[in-house]
Amino acid sequence: MKILIFGGSNSHNVYLVYKTLTPLHRSKPITSVAHTNESGIGRIIAKWAKQHGVEEIVYTPSWYDQKEPVLRNAMLLAFESPDVVIAMSDDLATRNLVAMARKNHIKTLEVGSK
Repeated sequence: MKILIFGGSNSHNVYLVYKTLTPLHRSKPITSVAHTNESGIGRIIAKWAKQHGVEEIVYTPSWYDQKEPVLRNAMLLAFESPDVVIAMSDDLATRNLVAMARKNHIKTLEVGSK
């Protein structure tokens, strides 16, 4: 199962990452986890992936991403073709990604975002 996670740069919730990913991995093995390397959450996702032998795919944010989050989100969905999109924040870019995923019939999980 391929996962795409958006977390937000202010998220440092180790428990939330492990509580979300570990049960998913047990129910259907996660083969890759892609994220945008947000400070905090990116390090936690990287650690989880390494501990569970899951491929980590990192998309480093750039100035372009900040100006065109809708385009970035569309590109991430197209490049990764995830089975599940996990939203761990409630910012505008993440809400947009969730909406795009749903429109494309991709399963979404919103955790810890409220």
